[in-house]
Amino acid sequence: RRQRQMCIRDRGVLLRHLPEARLVDISHDLLPFNDPETAYVVRNAVKHFPPGTFHIVLANLFQHQPEHVLLVQHHQQYYCLADNGLITMILEETPEVVAALPLDRSVARLSLRMVDVMARAIKQVAAGAAINTVGDTGVSIHVRTPPRPYTTNQYIEGQIISIDHFENVIVNIT
Repeated sequence: RRQRQMCIRDRGVLLRHLPEARLVDISHDLLPFNDPETAYVVRNAVKHFPPGTFHIVLANLFQHQPEHVLLVQHHQQYYCLADNGLITMILEETPEVVAALPLDRSVARLSLRMVDVMARAIKQVAAGAAINTVGDTGVSIHVRTPPRPYTTNQYIEGQIISIDHFENVIVNIT
């Protein structure tokens, strides 16, 4: 099974708040719970988008019980995603600015509600609001690093990050 792509309802929620948005889905072929693959795909796609682009990453939203979602600004790009460590895997460093966007505890934590919170924050920032006025920038985020190869004088041990439809293998050894 492939990772949950941005479904029609999620797109509808975004377009309700941001009717002028152009949505580009780059991740619908990702395997579920393969964070290294997700980080690799997003990291390598983001560099082709213009500055000021908002990237919504709906991967593994419920890996942890979410109290908030993140709005991140880094190198003139914005990211909205769960606080599951994926942002540090994507960036391979600490994000420049992070704001926690709180989720309403009185309603069910569904992906639609999370997308709604993200869309509202994107609308505010796109209209000129500073991130620190949209969310809590004092938040501590989950930090994870992508898998790294292990090397000795005799061998290199790496991991397979992804295998695409053409059976090309992406590894973490460069």
